[in-house]
Amino acid sequence: MDEFLTAVKRRFGNTVLVQFEEMAYDNASKLLNMYRTEFPCFNDDMAGVAAAVLAGIMAALPRTGGRLSDHRIIFVGEGAVVACIAELFATAVATQTSQTVLDARRRLWLVDSQGLVTRERGDSSTLESYKLPYCHSGPDCRDLTSAVKLLKPTVLVGLSTHGTPPFPFTPEVLQTMAETCKHPLIFPLSAGMPECTAAEGYSFTEGRALVATEQKVEAATLPNGRTCTPSQCTSTYIFPGVALGALISRCTKLRDEQFIAAADAVSRMVTEEELSRGSIYPALSKIRDVSASVAKAVAQKAYEGGFATALPKPHNLYEAARQNMYHPQYRRYR
Repeated sequence: MDEFLTAVKRRFGNTVLVQFEEMAYDNASKLLNMYRTEFPCFNDDMAGVAAAVLAGIMAALPRTGGRLSDHRIIFVGEGAVVACIAELFATAVATQTSQTVLDARRRLWLVDSQGLVTRERGDSSTLESYKLPYCHSGPDCRDLTSAVKLLKPTVLVGLSTHGTPPFPFTPEVLQTMAETCKHPLIFPLSAGMPECTAAEGYSFTEGRALVATEQKVEAATLPNGRTCTPSQCTSTYIFPGVALGALISRCTKLRDEQFIAAADAVSRMVTEEELSRGSIYPALSKIRDVSASVAKAVAQKAYEGGFATALPKPHNLYEAARQNMYHPQYRRYR
């Protein structure tokens, strides 16, 4: 792999964009740490999914109130992706406030198959490395309901990359969360077997939750006749625009700040009308507009950071993004 990536850089230069697709966390993180200062590279399962979840939380702020730093989040699942989401969220909070990343992590908790990840659980010496930054001091909670009662989260994210999720979002979990949070954010994102359905997310929170699922699902009608539209949380909102922004700026690296900017750009595309229906992502029918806005934000960060090489800077980055989009249109054969 090292020989291949070295050859890619030698052939195409330090603005070549590389996406490490479907790689295990250990392999992808090792390659990213080795090459992220050499040329722009990323792993969509790590950075793309993390930015997509962050975008949904940002978009919901007008409904939930407060700031990003006010959220308390429990991440439930097996696999490193939940820790990647947590780390990007902590970085975003640190960017927007005077807090450090260490401070921001204190409001973020992990729940794996053994329960709440804490020092008191007694297995910190054998934990995977990605869990360690979120191994806080706290009681030994062996189930999700106990953790929710203790921590009173405002956001619940479930994502297991393989197998059955360790803890479903049961009616008791959802009801307990809704007791202390006016508008809970529920992300049942495990593929194949989600932690709960969108209808359950609404039903057991009295219709006050904002729900985003991994797959597109139909709107749910509540007993009072109100219709809630669950969102689809997908990295499709992120990676096309990130790649386009990297290409139009010809940046020499991709940083976390660019993925945070991408998430912010997606969140700003959610209209008041969509939010009133319970949607925290823009309609996928607007994906070209969304991707152009993401590309503009990503490229802007590259120019501000001094690592964009497409000079002079385009007068209008949004229009530059639109003009450089691929359109699958072909001339008719005679």
